[in-house]
Amino acid sequence: MSAVLLTLTVPADAQQSKVHRVGVLMLIRPDRPQLQGLRDVLKESGFIEGQNLNLDMPALPAPEELRALARDYVKQKVNVIVATGASETRIAKETTHEIPIVFMPTSDPITAGFVKSFPQPGTNLTGVALMRDVDSYGKQLEVFREAIPSLSKVLVLYDAQSENPLASKGVAQLKKVASHLAIQIVDRPVREIHEAERVVASVSRNSVDGIFAVCSSLFGGGLETIIALSIEKKLPLFSCS
Repeated sequence: MSAVLLTLTVPADAQQSKVHRVGVLMLIRPDRPQLQGLRDVLKESGFIEGQNLNLDMPALPAPEELRALARDYVKQKVNVIVATGASETRIAKETTHEIPIVFMPTSDPITAGFVKSFPQPGTNLTGVALMRDVDSYGKQLEVFREAIPSLSKVLVLYDAQSENPLASKGVAQLKKVASHLAIQIVDRPVREIHEAERVVASVSRNSVDGIFAVCSSLFGGGLETIIALSIEKKLPLFSCS
């Protein structure tokens, strides 16, 4: 979280006299570990909620609501916007070119168009990259095959929300690698977690050999039902960390 510290670091006397506003954009779940990390690092740096820090971090279920919140942050002139994934970062980037935006983390920010390069971002965005490029999805499929040698047909779930700039590229990379591994990909775009649960509930070991969820904010939390269904159906699952 050093990027957040660099953005927010001010002299100690200013910290005490000014209330700093940080607005978090977050889809679905409010209990992500990195959010507690954000709180901890801000506190260690002298930013105390209720004293010199106002930290807004509501969890919203839909991109439309997140866009409204981003516009509200701009009107409020928050000091920093923290985006918790690719969809949230895309919404923040579309909303403001002036307020600093910190993503924590997102996959391949260069391919997503969030920054121009790692040494010189060239935009009002900075943050933590989960992986450097979508080629990692292909490597993950290779690891999945190594773990499950009988893998020949895989159900791929991916976030079809237009706010996610990387999901379709990730699926394309998966299909490219799958062709070399003689694995058939059954791709299923979904727009919310309950839709993904229904898709998993509809498959069996007779229809697919495994399930691969392309990591995004959609699958960053609330996977409990999909995990339970995978165990019940005895289907291997590869998903977010």
